[in-house]
Amino acid sequence: MNERELDSLLTQGKKEAGDFFSSFMPAPTQLAAEAVSKSRRSWRPQAVRRMALAAACVAAVLAFALLAWLLPHAEYARPGAQPSALAQADDTPVDNVPTETVALGEDKEFRMNHIPTTVHDGAVPGIMTVLWELSGNWSQQMAYSSVFEYCDTVYPAMIIPFSGADYDMLLIASGDSAHGRIGYRLVGYRTNAIQTWWSRDGLPGGDISVQDGVAVEKAADDSQQSGLRVTYIVPIQTTSGALVLPVSRLRLGVGERLLLIGSSTDDVDAESLGGLMSREDSEPYGEAAEMFTAVGTGEDVLQISDGHAGNSLTVSIVEHE
Repeated sequence: MNERELDSLLTQGKKEAGDFFSSFMPAPTQLAAEAVSKSRRSWRPQAVRRMALAAACVAAVLAFALLAWLLPHAEYARPGAQPSALAQADDTPVDNVPTETVALGEDKEFRMNHIPTTVHDGAVPGIMTVLWELSGNWSQQMAYSSVFEYCDTVYPAMIIPFSGADYDMLLIASGDSAHGRIGYRLVGYRTNAIQTWWSRDGLPGGDISVQDGVAVEKAADDSQQSGLRVTYIVPIQTTSGALVLPVSRLRLGVGERLLLIGSSTDDVDAESLGGLMSREDSEPYGEAAEMFTAVGTGEDVLQISDGHAGNSLTVSIVEHE
């Protein structure tokens, strides 16, 4: 990126930040911000509110610039990898997609924006999703961002509830309407920060949803009798030294898969007690993930242990209807 492109992006980022903040700032604060913009040379700090607003705008501009510098290209990201792209934000929101507010806990509320992007000198379209953590006094800061390449459609955010953990988890997705592909991110807290726990891009004939309390991925696969490969994705959190699952029981069909996602290898150290779930090679999925395939009908139990405390997941397996 040359100096002219960076300057252009900074200008766009500043405008987007201003539009974003003004959408929910009180009217007096918004007018004060406009006055500051129109008289930069003569402006002097007159109130803490104005100083906080200026600092927030500068932080947002720098964040957009940093995103543009740091996000390299990957058309189809390896499962579990953080997808990224050299992105230049457009100056308009995605059509017909309102800003969403999502809560992952009592004290964790976020505003989510979807911004059209272009990557590789404008050759490839995409969507950048940004989470802003909200706090008191109308303040906010960028907590998370991710770019969905080759996407032009945004899907509603979905929550995976955890009754026994401090925070719920968030599923965000975008799609390529021309080719029927989707990408998604499973997002949650890890080491006190919002991070991607699991991600996929470019899934052909894909679909992602939350069913029975877990994420369910469907992707076209000619090797399957149904023409779809179905994967149930079960994130595992650790609270007060104990493993916490969003559900205690699932129902799968023969040939369907179950993916355990955790913060570390210990979180997904699981064993099929009934032998009806076959463990797959974990190398393609990363150290903090474990994949199983249902190979027989009946009821099985996945015993999960981290060496100190454990949990289990009961799986009922049936033939495909």
